[in-house]
Amino acid sequence: MRITMIKYFALIGLLITSSYSFSAVVYDATIKEVYCGFIANREMCSIYISKEVDDSCNTGGGNSKSRMQFEIKTEMDKAMLSIILTAKTTQSLVVVASKTTCLIYPGISDLAYIEMK
Repeated sequence: MRITMIKYFALIGLLITSSYSFSAVVYDATIKEVYCGFIANREMCSIYISKEVDDSCNTGGGNSKSRMQFEIKTEMDKAMLSIILTAKTTQSLVVVASKTTCLIYPGISDLAYIEMK
């Protein structure tokens, strides 16, 4: 367990020091919903948070202003999913940031960063 947590913290550190350009940051939100699956001919995961994401590419109506998409392709993606599931289960506050794109699903922000408080 201890080694696994160290790996997650190392992955989080890599994310923090990466060259992502954040388009929007949302502070002190909770994760309301999480899903992963094959949606509209795409494999993706999505989170629905308690606050809206103020991102220029996030153009969808309804709940999509509070949704962010991500894919599970790398170890970092798996680490983010672990943080998301833990935050959802414990209802911990999170800080999330979007990328400057909506490439995973049109009109919904791509998740770049998540921090569980």
